[in-house]
Amino acid sequence: MQPGQILTIVLIIWIIVPILAGYLSARKKRDTSFWVFACVIFPPLVLILVFLPKRDAPPKKQFGQDRESDDSFFPPRD
Repeated sequence: MQPGQILTIVLIIWIIVPILAGYLSARKKRDTSFWVFACVIFPPLVLILVFLPKRDAPPKKQFGQDRESDDSFFPPRD
């Protein structure tokens, strides 16, 4: 195999695995942003996600995603 072919395969894996991790984590009600980031850094982590059970509860609320907060960037229109 040529070095260019190896690089191409690695880049394709680095693109496909995080997309797969995002899909699987959403279906299993896991933290999608964590799993996508973790699989970009270390792609074999997607194998752990494959074998994790599906959660019954919705994913935990993420820091900074408080919908009831009144301190939005844009003030309300009159």
